[in-house]
Amino acid sequence: SQSRYYGPGTCAAIILCTDYESNSDTLRSVQNRLDKNRIPGLAVIASHAVKNDLSLEVTLEVKKNLSAQEKTAFETKLIRDMKNLVREAGLGGSLVRSDMESLIRSSASSLLAKPNVDKKRIKTLYSARDIATNYFDNLEIESEAIYLEEDEYADISSIEVTYVEVA
Repeated sequence: SQSRYYGPGTCAAIILCTDYESNSDTLRSVQNRLDKNRIPGLAVIASHAVKNDLSLEVTLEVKKNLSAQEKTAFETKLIRDMKNLVREAGLGGSLVRSDMESLIRSSASSLLAKPNVDKKRIKTLYSARDIATNYFDNLEIESEAIYLEEDEYADISSIEVTYVEVA
């Protein structure tokens, strides 16, 4: 990607471990092996994949008198399911807002005041693209999809749920 461009004659080797993440020790080890087998005129740089942390703000119209346990159970399941959905996109994949909304709708079905509320469930979706300099730029996502770069994967950093009780 553009943020990892080192110039002509340079090639990147994206190092992936569990869940697309890698650590400094693994990166250093791979770089040492690449340096030993270096081809004249070509530099191969070992690099981490770029992590795009997503934050969601969700507003739900729910039945009155939901217990704290019901809300906690829902939020725990939601973050687990949403992390799985987002990770399925893999490197360079895409995340579709309507898929996220469908997951939220099915997860919250027992809590909702009306089963087929047409309102958007995801009020706001923020993306923090991790640039090479570790500068985080929060961008509000208004499009229907997020397209990841070839060396980029996504994860959920937080989900904030607002419950609006209706009759």
